[in-house]
Amino acid sequence: MGELAKNSLRGLLASTTTAKLELRMSRPDLKAGGTKLAVIDHLTLHIYCACGHYADLKVADIIPTMKPNATVADVLLSRKCSKCETKVPPQVRIIYKL
Repeated sequence: MGELAKNSLRGLLASTTTAKLELRMSRPDLKAGGTKLAVIDHLTLHIYCACGHYADLKVADIIPTMKPNATVADVLLSRKCSKCETKVPPQVRIIYKL
């Protein structure tokens, strides 16, 4: 995440009263590489599958199992749904809980 994006996010967090902030990604965003896990190590990935199953994964728990400089896209490409075994879920949300 670039410095401008980080500053915008900080400003949004400072001005919001909501309980959480969600950044959503869909499949086309996977080609761009995605956000580096090291940058969001204190956040949670909320991953949705087309079958309706979803999972919350703490990024700090994922980092040790991935290669250095891994991204959110790398996580999605390496996982499959535990219910229907589909690879690459259609949607992921990076969640910051206040």
